[in-house]
Amino acid sequence: MSAELCGILKLLHRRERSQAALARELNMSRAWAHKQVHALTDLGFISATGDTHDPSGPGRPGQELKISAGLPYVSALIIHTTWRFSLELYRYGSREPLIARELSSCDNVPEFVQEIAAGLSALEQECALKAQVLLLATQATLEQGADGIMYRNNHLKDECVPLARLLKEATSLPSYVYNYAIGPMLSLYHAPGVDIDSALVLMCGEGSVALGVFIDGRLITGQHDSFPECSHLPYPRGFEKCLGSFTAKSADALSFAIRALAPIFNLRRVIVAGSTFKEHLEALGSVMRSFRDDPNPLLRNLSIEYREKEMAGLMDEFINLSFDRLVEVLDPSPQKKSLPDFLAARENS
Repeated sequence: MSAELCGILKLLHRRERSQAALARELNMSRAWAHKQVHALTDLGFISATGDTHDPSGPGRPGQELKISAGLPYVSALIIHTTWRFSLELYRYGSREPLIARELSSCDNVPEFVQEIAAGLSALEQECALKAQVLLLATQATLEQGADGIMYRNNHLKDECVPLARLLKEATSLPSYVYNYAIGPMLSLYHAPGVDIDSALVLMCGEGSVALGVFIDGRLITGQHDSFPECSHLPYPRGFEKCLGSFTAKSADALSFAIRALAPIFNLRRVIVAGSTFKEHLEALGSVMRSFRDDPNPLLRNLSIEYREKEMAGLMDEFINLSFDRLVEVLDPSPQKKSLPDFLAARENS
């Protein structure tokens, strides 16, 4: 699918938009956006809300565009964390899972990959639909994406393995691996009223710590889209030990991370989330007060915010991310003739 068509779909499976809004957000002329919208309408991917019989067609002023319901495209989403190991199938454009299954925990990559492959096969048979893409979100140090190398995982003993390639070989699907931290980071990014123009984000809780850096409104990552690992900072007591859950040293560990990172990137805001400080907000206040007499003016004027509800949309972000990868691998041309037949059969069933 072309980059222009993918760009339109990636916006619309997040929320409905007008044709004018699509043109503006994608920096297209209105005439070019109109042409792309009609191509996607002709293919059956999108439809317009309200009265669609106006001769000006989909996208006329005041009309919202949306992903068509019931499309025969499916993404497989695996969540692998301390508290959850699940597989869910999503029909493109819908955030309600078609079908879901809890998977059995394992401690090595071969069994892990086999458990996912077997679970996927069972769910596809049960719902009589095939997935076109697979996305795994896990607590790990890794290079994200289709060529991702997993260096270390909180739950698997194997290290430095080409996890995305192994999943692709086992499932025959384009497979992508992501750090679980990207879900809450994207949720924060899309949350209204949160200033992420220049911010250090620390998500602390459930025994782990995730670090994010936003500069000029963009999430900054490392080589091959890897997340920065604050555990490599030379904090003598260990960051995950002191920030993964609340301890007497949690405030000190947070202060160390801020002092080490905020001045390097000239960050003026720190956003803290997660369960560690949820019942200990006074500790955040004590950290901020400790900077008031600091000789560095950036630290003296630093703000520290606790944000929790803004992270609530993380599952929607994982679903949207799986849809992003899905539209990139679809070839819509073979579907042009079969899709109307599919939709007609679905309506008659």
